[in-house]
Amino acid sequence: MGPYPERWKYGPTKAAPPPALRTPLSKPFRNFRNPSPRSRKGLVGLITIADNISMNSLLAKSRHNQKNPANRLLQHMGGSLLAIATLVLVACKPSPAPAPQPAAAASPTPKIAESKPALAPTLAPTPEPAPEALPVPARVEIAAQPLQTIAGRAFDPAPSVRVLSAEGRPVAGVEVTVALDRGTFAATSQTTAVTDANGSALFPVLLIEKAANLHTLSFTAPGLPAAISAQFNIRFAPPRYLAVSTQPAASRVSKPVAGPPAVLITDSFGNPVPRVPVTVSLAEPSSDALRGTTRITTDESGLAVFDKIQLPRASKKAILLFDAAAAGVPNTPSAPFRVR
Repeated sequence: MGPYPERWKYGPTKAAPPPALRTPLSKPFRNFRNPSPRSRKGLVGLITIADNISMNSLLAKSRHNQKNPANRLLQHMGGSLLAIATLVLVACKPSPAPAPQPAAAASPTPKIAESKPALAPTLAPTPEPAPEALPVPARVEIAAQPLQTIAGRAFDPAPSVRVLSAEGRPVAGVEVTVALDRGTFAATSQTTAVTDANGSALFPVLLIEKAANLHTLSFTAPGLPAAISAQFNIRFAPPRYLAVSTQPAASRVSKPVAGPPAVLITDSFGNPVPRVPVTVSLAEPSSDALRGTTRITTDESGLAVFDKIQLPRASKKAILLFDAAAAGVPNTPSAPFRVR
């Protein structure tokens, strides 16, 4: 503030302006580095005013008493304004224009490759796996053995075989033939079968009509050794027929009937049926009765021989009647014979 009270800056009668009026330089004087022409003109005018004030203060020195406070104030204001204006003018001196820089060579604009629509990735076709080499048949193995059965009936379970390669892999599509060691199969039998995907060949319809023991089956495939089954038996079927195998001949009273008469029990396929009881009676003359052993059981060959029967009296036409103790077997008479 200097040696003078605040009120002397504005004269003895004027009050100091309110703080709101103490504002910085107006907008035209704020840009000191690059002032506009209008700002520079204002600064020059300010310097001129400050110079006039300074000249007037010098005149006041000479004319009036220097102790006059107004003159002192005027002198200080003129010097201060002149110094401020000079500093502002120097600060606002335009800075020299920068030296022109050589223009940089224009870099070529990179050429943007024309974008093409992306194609969907094409999946390469999956190569098909090479076909697996077919196994070569090397042997025939019996999977299910034939078991004992009855004449004219299929085996239960049915015999089956498998055709395998040397590595033990099943071989499909191989034709297998079965044969009986002796005798033949019934005409309705199926003696060939083709192996399936598991290499199996099944023989569900194998019929043997002749009863016998210790049969075997052999299974063969082209180019392969035969596979021989275990032994099995074919049993006779139920008794079906009674036939007089030996007819009675002319005989004497109270003597064994000549012949001697005999009967044979067989099944539907002609197999002898053993252990069947057979009874004989006198059909003619019906009033008489036979003497001796009239009930005989058939032996292993299916025969029942009546060698101990007798007639009690003479007859020109005697007839014997044979009855088997088996369901479905009809009674059978003998041929007529003479008893004397």
